[in-house]
Amino acid sequence: MHLPVLEAGLDDYRQLLELNVVSVLGAMQQAVPVMQAGGGGSIVNISSGTTLRLFPGLAPYSSTKHAPTQQPLRVGRNAAMPAPHL
Repeated sequence: MHLPVLEAGLDDYRQLLELNVVSVLGAMQQAVPVMQAGGGGSIVNISSGTTLRLFPGLAPYSSTKHAPTQQPLRVGRNAAMPAPHL
């Protein structure tokens, strides 16, 4: 979705959140128990360079791509594991 934030439809934004945030979290939730059973591991989430700079019309996309870069840190702490390596 390449639109200014105020022009982005909420349903379109929800689809981006589902794809770029919720699905990544779901995959990590499946991986963490396996990693815990094996004594640890690493989660590497690949994101987008658009999270590092401001680009006109990319705010909805960029904001949803930023979350996966932070999720492994939170999941690691909440799962009582060392923070996964990024």
